[in-house]
Amino acid sequence: MSYPWSAAVAAVCAMALPGIARAEGWQYCLAFSHAEHRTYVTAVSVEAPGAEGAFSRSVANAGIDFDEVQCPRADEHSALVVMRDYALRYNRQIGMTVVRLPETRSAQAGR
Repeated sequence: MSYPWSAAVAAVCAMALPGIARAEGWQYCLAFSHAEHRTYVTAVSVEAPGAEGAFSRSVANAGIDFDEVQCPRADEHSALVVMRDYALRYNRQIGMTVVRLPETRSAQAGR
């Protein structure tokens, strides 16, 4: 017995599943304090809309003086970890002290 719809459904599911698995990307946030020569960084987390603004508010509420904020993103977790590690190495090379923020601030940054 042949099931022509089964093959079609299987093909559609095979194409849709990778998109569903990557529906959300990944991100981390950085806050730069050039006067203090510090870079504050969060852990990598699931991408959240408005993360930059939320992270800025979180850092300001913590009493940290900063000049700018960035929240790089990527579709793949491992790619973003590599990007973040490279950014942190670069910041250390140019004389910045890298401060990893506790997970609680990282979680707040995505809200």
